[in-house]
Amino acid sequence: MKQGDLCWILYFETKPTHCLYFGFSFAGPTTYDWWVSPQFMDGTFTKVGAIGKIMESFQSWRDFEETMLRMNADGTPTPGVRDANAQKLFQFIGKHRHDYLMFKKALKGQTAIADRPVQLDPFKACRNCGIA
Repeated sequence: MKQGDLCWILYFETKPTHCLYFGFSFAGPTTYDWWVSPQFMDGTFTKVGAIGKIMESFQSWRDFEETMLRMNADGTPTPGVRDANAQKLFQFIGKHRHDYLMFKKALKGQTAIADRPVQLDPFKACRNCGIA
């Protein structure tokens, strides 16, 4: 690549030990290193993005809590698994316990805003945790 070429470089950190560097130049091909980020092609990033969009749609703590209770193959509520399921979910999307606690603090006690259109992430819980 020579000076003046238009290019871009993306950096994604999926976990503290897995990073993805990938770039494009109008003067050359896309570069991708499988060994740096083996999860790029297996659909993990798509799944994490979908989960992020779902989490942005929660309008209250009750929405999140109900979803965590129903996070099983049958979709039936299972008492006592909310925190365990939430920890698994946050671990899957590359977040840690402190992110979950911050998300929980932002949504806990919140209710949906009445007589207003649905907003994505109305209490900024996802934005504060780096999910959105």
